[in-house]
Amino acid sequence: GGTEAALAALGGELHSLAALYNQFAYPYEMWDLCLEMMEFSQYSEQDADEQFIGLWDRLLDPAGFRVVDGSAVTAATAVKEAARRVAEVGARLYPGRSFPIAHVALRLHLLQAGLWPEAPGRGPVQERAAEAAGAETIAEALMKACHESAERCLE
Repeated sequence: GGTEAALAALGGELHSLAALYNQFAYPYEMWDLCLEMMEFSQYSEQDADEQFIGLWDRLLDPAGFRVVDGSAVTAATAVKEAARRVAEVGARLYPGRSFPIAHVALRLHLLQAGLWPEAPGRGPVQERAAEAAGAETIAEALMKACHESAERCLE
């Protein structure tokens, strides 16, 4: 299959960061690695901020979350998983340009409120996660991403 061929292509030679990004990380939806590669390369093209925001949206979109037992992703589960991703990936990227904290915080709150992401043809998801995954989940994730500094979170 495609995955096996891609893995075989990785072996035997050194690849450029651009090749790793374009041929492996992006096509295989490794959004966290895409963000790290862009941060490492100090990506600064004119569209850099849009690129970072787009990758964070993909990383936080519940449609990409995998559930072990095959059940549907609930709103509460989605908020917890998105918060976990923010804490983990954000901590590796902060204080870099590839971690647009205001945008990421807004996405977490919109996800919690059931207002993001919008599904085609049906508008925002209306299930609210406030009761099961409260604002403290989001605050904790942002604090971890900013290395436990409230001041950094507000920058």
